[in-house]
Amino acid sequence: MKLEQSEQWVLAIASGLALSVMGCGSTNDPEVAPPPPPVHWTYEGLEGPEHWGELATDYAACTSGTHQSPIDIPASIPAAPLDALAFHYAAAPATIVDNGHTVQVSLSDTSNELTVAGEAYSLLQFHFHAHSEHALNGAYKPLEMHLVHRSASGGLAVVGVLFDVGAANAALSAVFDTMGSATAEATALVAAVDPSTLLPHTTEGWAYSGSLTTPPCTEGVRWLVLTHGSSFSPAEIQRFARLYPLDARPVQPRNGREVLSSR
Repeated sequence: MKLEQSEQWVLAIASGLALSVMGCGSTNDPEVAPPPPPVHWTYEGLEGPEHWGELATDYAACTSGTHQSPIDIPASIPAAPLDALAFHYAAAPATIVDNGHTVQVSLSDTSNELTVAGEAYSLLQFHFHAHSEHALNGAYKPLEMHLVHRSASGGLAVVGVLFDVGAANAALSAVFDTMGSATAEATALVAAVDPSTLLPHTTEGWAYSGSLTTPPCTEGVRWLVLTHGSSFSPAEIQRFARLYPLDARPVQPRNGREVLSSR
């Protein structure tokens, strides 16, 4: 992550809080070794997805896990309204960072929430993958956005929104205008971000149990993949592709998992 920030960053929050409770002085104790740097990984070559599970013990699930994401959603399971899904989003201050794997926008206000079957999850950040990570009957969309949420108990829910090529995306224009100058240091966006403007007009899609799509590939993630996302112009997609021409993990075996189109 550089410190690497991705879906993996969500898992680091709990351990970081634990260290802060122990006291700042503990990290200066010469008898206490500093934490090791994050293990480097990429989307190709010897550090690519097929080797993630070999790079670190903590990444073992990337190889041995049986409920991994993303997946290919077959045509036999058509999208349907996810009735138990409700968004409670409003404009909030945000920062942008290029974490070495994608461009990520983090919300400074945890009041933005998603509820699934009555369980609340706070929106932490959203980021992009090109091409899409989830496939629909073997076909990919040019871009997928992931909105990462965490519940009070530490559970994760990720909403994947699939985008087509078409008109420019006014809701994300400020983000795309800024991403070329984003660095590993978080920079405040001038205008607040309203996540509600990023969502499709309907909650049609699919739900399944999966994992983070980046190391450590932790399972138990509640996935909600929405279709009918809006569009990005070719120029906007190219703007992201210049930074990350391919930051998508290949689809993983379903291993008999149920994919629901109504939950």
